This record gives sequence, structure tokens and C-alpha cells, in this order.
Amino acid sequence: MKPKSLPDTIVEYIKSSPAGVSSLELAETFLKFKGPMASLAHKAVFATLAKDLRCTYGEDQLWHATDAEVDTDSTHLHDTPWAIVYVLISSDQTGRKPLHVSVLSPHAAQPIILEAWMVDPLSLSFEERSVLVGSDQESFNGRETVAMELESALEGMTAIFISYNQQRTLMRFCMEHGVYLTDDTLLLSNLLRPLALQAQKPATLQNYYQLLFSTAPRLSSIRSYGESFLRCFNHIVSLLVDKNITVRSDLNEKMFNSEQQKLWRQARFSIEDIKKLPQAPGIYGFKNSCGEHIYIGKAKNLRRRLMNYFRIHDESIKKMEQLREHASELITHICGSELECLVYEYRLIQKYSPSLNAQTNINERDGAYKSLQDCIVILPHVEKEKAMTFWFREDQKLQLIPLDKSSIDRDSLVEKIQSFFYSEKLPISKSDFAEQEISFRWINRHRDALIIIQVHQFGTAKEISGALEYSIKNELS
Repeated sequence: MKPKSLPDTIVEYIKSSPAGVSSLELAETFLKFKGPMASLAHKAVFATLAKDLRCTYGEDQLWHATDAEVDTDSTHLHDTPWAIVYVLISSDQTGRKPLHVSVLSPHAAQPIILEAWMVDPLSLSFEERSVLVGSDQESFNGRETVAMELESALEGMTAIFISYNQQRTLMRFCMEHGVYLTDDTLLLSNLLRPLALQAQKPATLQNYYQLLFSTAPRLSSIRSYGESFLRCFNHIVSLLVDKNITVRSDLNEKMFNSEQQKLWRQARFSIEDIKKLPQAPGIYGFKNSCGEHIYIGKAKNLRRRLMNYFRIHDESIKKMEQLREHASELITHICGSELECLVYEYRLIQKYSPSLNAQTNINERDGAYKSLQDCIVILPHVEKEKAMTFWFREDQKLQLIPLDKSSIDRDSLVEKIQSFFYSEKLPISKSDFAEQEISFRWINRHRDALIIIQVHQFGTAKEISGALEYSIKNELS
């Protein structure tokens, strides 16, 4: 598990106390003060939380949670939640068969967050096993399990990769199992750019290590790959801080310049437009000068995802080159949840068939799939006064219906429930199975944290309506 900072822990505690929390209570609970004076306690807590936008000190002299999120751009580089990700890839003809992944943290006393085989080690060649597999290495738990472990390990982290090839390989591996990783990613070459340093091509651990330490890394075991990458990263961060590049916003400014904007030859949007976007889930689309969609994507963090398009990579990426050549207009839409993003992205890709989108066959994805029973899943809407509800009719259809928290038309809602869940058969669409499959995978991973109204637990549409209204008003945060 990744460590939480002291401010994160305190804010989480404040969020769990709607009535508010005193500085005295926080000082005794988290700062380990024993019977402090109230003024001293407040001074210490205020110094810890004063710049944290996720909470505020009210006129009632209590701390309260706000709707704001932490501004990671103002976090010191030494305190940023980095995740150092190394993917060991086979050297076969495709060059993209992932064998093993390591995720490490530069902050923890025990830096290893995750180590996992992405293939069964018994399937490796004799030569590969003799070099990579030791008696202390972890066993293979299955590809889908690894994908879900990666999602958990990288949640809320800024992931650092050696190369775009490693990043793309890992992302594709996870997407095959319906898992979508963090949008907040950087390549090691991005961090070197402000230092005016460049390793020899190709972008490999050996070449970066040679650049930074003038020697080759000692890669004696599979664990040594991640550890050597972590040493490279820590050294680069020290060099950045020595050049007074101390917070994420400093780093961003040094990574972007006017030359990168010029690479987008027809663009009527800029990096400044993207910096104004929220760090929230959403979907986005690039159009060419004829108004045709050429690429549609989704994001857990819209700003971070789109900023990646403006970074210069040392590797040639064909899709990126085509986007920069032809993209004229950028369209974005904020969503209330990741599931909303997934469904709308799929629908838009099916509608517009963008030329640069890979046509994934949902039927061929790995992992178990079971149809969702008749139910309604309640998730946040982008507008705080509303909820977005996802209605699932088993083996038939998904429908998204936004509902106003304060003014639900009960008669109309009962009628909709009756029509959707109690009619003999709903109209069939060719996208029905894919939308159910996409949703099942996401809901299956997040089920414990979701509000789900199971239709079979109620006798009538009116009872379902009552449960739905109650949950929206009282359980949805």
C-alpha cells in the first residue's frame, strides 16, 4: 500500500466529521500533543493545513472539509506521490510482450509497492528463467489480477516510465482486462529536458544509467531493474531541486515551451487552454479542419491526460505525429465518474469511427464476464445538485439517467422504472453487449464502494423509486 502524508490523513479525518473538528482534537490525535494549550494546538495545526484547499477553518473555530482537491502542482518534488514503474519486456519480434512489472516509491522505507509477473514464469525460456527467476521471486497470480493490482497501486500517483514503449505496453495489457491506469504520467526523458540532458537512443535503463552515473547498472536479478530505475529517478530529482525546480508547476513550465505549440500545425487550441481544464474525469475529441473526429479518448484526469499530448518525447510515436499534423479543434466534456467516461467514450467512437482510434473488439478481451442483474447504480453527476444513475436490464440494455437530488418527479420516475425493468423485452442495439461488458468490469472492481439498488429486492416500481430517491438524497456524497 502507498503511504499517506500527514495532511492527507488529517483531511480524511475531517471529512469523516461533518460537524467539524477542533484544532485541539487534531493536535492530540495526529500531532501527538499531550494536553496542549488551545492556542499552541491551533498554531501547529494551522501550520500543517493552512495551504490545503481541501479544508477550511470556520467562524465556529472548527475545521471543515471543502469540495476542493489538493493542488498537486504546488507540491514539492520530494513530497509528490511518485510511482516508479519498470516493465520488463521480452525481446521477441513484436518487442511488446510484457514479462514483469515493478512499482516503487521513493518515499517509503520499503520502496516496493508492487512486484508481479505478467506471464507465468514457467513459460519463459531456459535462458530467461536462469537470469530472471530466483527462489525468492513472487508467483504468477493471473493477468487480470495483475491489472487490478496495478490500478490500485497507481491510484492517485504520478507514474514515471523509462520509455513510451514501456508505458504503452503496460496500458494495453491493462486495457485488455478493462482496467485503465492513471493519466498522470511522465517519461524519464521529460524530467531530463529541464536539465538539458539527453541519453543515447533507444530509451533504455542501461542508457539512462550510463548518462547519470557513467557506468552500467548491475542487473543481477529481476528486482535490480526497478531498484536501478529508482536510483536514476532519485538522482534526477536531486539535480532538479539543485536548479531550483522544486515544485510540480516549476517542472511543468520547464517541460513546455513555444516550440512544442508549433508542432501542432493547425491547432486552434493551446497548452494554456489545457491548463485551465479541471483535474476531473472526462472525455475529449480531436477534430481535423473539416470537422471530422480523428481521435476520441477518455481520462480520469482530463488536464493531466491532455498535457501529455504536448510533451516532446525522444521516441517517434506515429499516432502523435498524425494528431499534431491534422488536429484543428479540441472538444472536452467533463463527467461525474470514470464509468460515465467509459460508456460515453465507447458510444462516441461507435458513432464517429475516428481514424486514429484502435478498434478494440470487446468480445475478445480477457477475463471473466457475467451479465449484471437488473439494478440501478448511483454515481456522482458533474453538477453537484444531481446524480447520474445507470440502469441495467440483465442481458439487454444500459440506460443513463440524470436525476435532480432536490426535485425528483416521483410519478415520472415510477413510470420509467416500470417501462425499463418490467416490460417483456427492450429494443435491441448492437452496442448493448459491449456497454454491459464495459460496465460489468468497472462495477465488479468497485462494487464495495458503490450504491446499488438491486431490483429483485423490491416488489414494485414504486418501492424501487422510493429506495432510489432515498439513496440519492442520503447516501450519495
